[in-house]
Amino acid sequence: MMTEVVGSTALRRARGDRDADDILGSQAAIVHDKVTAFGGRVRKSLGDGFLISFPSTVAAVRAAVAIQRALHEHNAADPQRAVEVRIGIHYGPGRRARRRSARAGRARSRRGSWPRRSAGRS
Repeated sequence: MMTEVVGSTALRRARGDRDADDILGSQAAIVHDKVTAFGGRVRKSLGDGFLISFPSTVAAVRAAVAIQRALHEHNAADPQRAVEVRIGIHYGPGRRARRRSARAGRARSRRGSWPRRSAGRS
């Protein structure tokens, strides 16, 4: 999962660094809370967003929905500190999983454990 605050540069220009940092801190606390609640792990902080991994795609989608709902409540309660966040989710094996899979495939190939094709088939 990737998150990004919409208009963070404009927020800094309009409100100044101190207010922007405070607003982004509130957003970060909401994101961290929901990520943890759904078994996720923040892999990297990107200034106005995060790179996050989850044990499953379902957990990532549920966390994304919970983040958006919590931000909606936050924005309704304090419109002066409202923040909008974009969330994108990638599903499939990550880089580490692909590397492990490739190493396992090479090991099987060296051991000769791949099934042999019959002579008449290609």
